[in-house]
Amino acid sequence: MVCNGYWVIEVAKDGKYLFEMRRWPREEDRIIAEGIHGEITDWYHGGKALNLQKARIIIGDQEQTKVIEPNMKGVTFTFNLKAGITHLQTFLSDNEGLELGAYYVYVQLV
Repeated sequence: MVCNGYWVIEVAKDGKYLFEMRRWPREEDRIIAEGIHGEITDWYHGGKALNLQKARIIIGDQEQTKVIEPNMKGVTFTFNLKAGITHLQTFLSDNEGLELGAYYVYVQLV
């Protein structure tokens, strides 16, 4: 559920979780900054190549930021989480002020 710019999530059980943030789904097998050819090329609808430089994720009161390397398809983060309800926010940004949420977040208990 989305609430005021963040997702409300339920952590199933205590443990270490891997979060992979992506702009494109795994099935597309595309680099985060890469565009997709087509008629709609504004960033909101997808398609346009973007010079994304940083990925940031906030889960509850924990936050991590990583640099997006040129050939990355996804950016992974590991968190130790307690079971229960919390919130999740994601950010992909460039160096010129553009900031958007990750369109896809894959989560795995490790």
